[in-house]
Amino acid sequence: MILKCKGTMVFGPVLAVLFAGSIALMGCTGVMAPNRTMPQATLNPDSALPALVWPGDKPQLPEFTAWEYMVQPEPPVDVEELLARIWEGKEYESYDHGEYGMYYRLPLYQSKYGRFREELETYGNGFSYRWEINENYPKQRAMDKSPEQAFKQAGAYARAFLVDERYTEYPLPFVAPVDEDGTQINHFYEFNWEHRIDSIPVHREGLYLRVIPEGIPQLRLSWSTFAPLDTEPQYQPLTFDEALFSLNYIRSFIDPHKCSEHSADDFLVSAQVVYSNVFSADPVVYRPVWEFTLSRSSKKSYRFPILVDCLTGKVSSDHDGIVESYLKDRLTL
Repeated sequence: MILKCKGTMVFGPVLAVLFAGSIALMGCTGVMAPNRTMPQATLNPDSALPALVWPGDKPQLPEFTAWEYMVQPEPPVDVEELLARIWEGKEYESYDHGEYGMYYRLPLYQSKYGRFREELETYGNGFSYRWEINENYPKQRAMDKSPEQAFKQAGAYARAFLVDERYTEYPLPFVAPVDEDGTQINHFYEFNWEHRIDSIPVHREGLYLRVIPEGIPQLRLSWSTFAPLDTEPQYQPLTFDEALFSLNYIRSFIDPHKCSEHSADDFLVSAQVVYSNVFSADPVVYRPVWEFTLSRSSKKSYRFPILVDCLTGKVSSDHDGIVESYLKDRLTL
């Protein structure tokens, strides 16, 4: 068997070099680094966590129109035009938060639910619109419509608000909201739509709306503008099996008693390739990564994403930050 790596012919017996490595720790004292370089990467036989398994058909690497994309400086919408339309004829206050964006709000007025106003805050790749209700907010009023009815309401509202149908092109499946104990919440629904580049999702970008019996108190848009770069991957991108092995390798050296992010009850919910800047040296450059969504059999309402870089095999989570890969020769990317 012959592989190409960095333009060099690599024969099968030499592949052990690619799998030698150790874990560099970031952010979680429960991760234990192996105390020696392993001649070939294997899962820790003394692991306290079972390996994650995938029961169905394995996701495949998609076709990439471009390997990397760069964020462009223009915002997704013209905020001044948006405010002139949604707050037509109304005077509003504005505050400049410098690099953090702008904040706009209407004056408070008295409603039957208390003192109320609308506000909108911008950030680099979008904005958040919401109601501010100061008192007597009807949090416990049960929804008086089905999720299907609320979804249609949310989609129609978003298209009228944004005057653009592209933001509601890729809806995510509805998941009933639950509290920390796993009890279903019945006084609001939440709906999300993905932002995609050539059918590939962009990690943590898209459109979010919350629906309550009184209306839609929150709309949040995160939607960067991208331009393709003329670059090629330095290595063959990791397959699903290789990326899952990288995740399981890291997990096999974790002490779950010291690290709450991982548990023996974890199981895989979904896996897909997304664009992300998590592993990029330049934060405005996005490249493909594997996104694994985990849940917990003891708390199925709990879900969290873990990313594996398609090039380096590095693993990233909100709790631990970036943990180095077993692919030792790729760590410099």
